[in-house]
Amino acid sequence: MRWRGLSLRGNQHRAQRSSNTAAIENQLVHQDQTVNDIETRIKIKEVDQKRTRMARTKQTARKSTGDCIKKGYMKSHRVLMEFIDRGMLKIQEDNIVIMEKKSLEVIDDRVLGIDSTSNLGLANINDEGEWNSLR
Repeated sequence: MRWRGLSLRGNQHRAQRSSNTAAIENQLVHQDQTVNDIETRIKIKEVDQKRTRMARTKQTARKSTGDCIKKGYMKSHRVLMEFIDRGMLKIQEDNIVIMEKKSLEVIDDRVLGIDSTSNLGLANINDEGEWNSLR
């Protein structure tokens, strides 16, 4: 009986060990799943953060582009109004802006080099009445 008792205890001990091993394996599998879940959540969070950064960058770019266009418009409008105030340009009917005849006749005698003379940087009309490009 003793022999059988030992063997029964040994079987119980082996069964208990195998159940402990199974429990440990289950815990490891569960931990692996938990780690995988955490890694997946981190990856999803990183992707969401990238998308958010990209969206913010696009919004900033749109805003800064709009600001640049607005600033450029305001600056060019100021220059245009200054030319009108100084009598170089005038406004005709239907808000058309043209050059004053007097501003085309201004001669600048300052020499810019050996063979060329400077001008005001406005368009000129040649002898045939055609417009030359801005200089």
